[in-house]
Amino acid sequence: MTPPGLSRLAEITRRHADQAAQRLAEAQRLAAEAEAQLRQLERFAGDYAVSPGGIAPWQLSNRQAFRDRLDDVLKQQQQRIEHAHAACAAARASWMTAWQASQSLGNAAALQMDALQQQRLKRLQRQEDDLVNSRSWQPAWT
Repeated sequence: MTPPGLSRLAEITRRHADQAAQRLAEAQRLAAEAEAQLRQLERFAGDYAVSPGGIAPWQLSNRQAFRDRLDDVLKQQQQRIEHAHAACAAARASWMTAWQASQSLGNAAALQMDALQQQRLKRLQRQEDDLVNSRSWQPAWT
């Protein structure tokens, strides 16, 4: 017995939900990487902020320029994290929608398969009943 159309549709939506889950996992991985990079940058900035004694004036201006660039990089990384979190939220919403559709269609397909199985069993029972009745029926004139 080939699966009815609803079963095929349920399988397609299940695959779609699986793909959405993979996209969510990838978005979460990227967000975690961005956060780890930010922590590394913050540690580096903290280490760099410790000023060694005896620095020449021209080195102080270079050091300050580098710290300013480092602050800009920290802000950019924070923005990357915000975008990554927004991407995670969008991927999570997409996955939830796909998962709910998959579950609904899966349940409907199971109900359809059960109904088809019940119809098949009733048909078989009718056929067996007809066979038994045709063998045991004898006309009254014999």
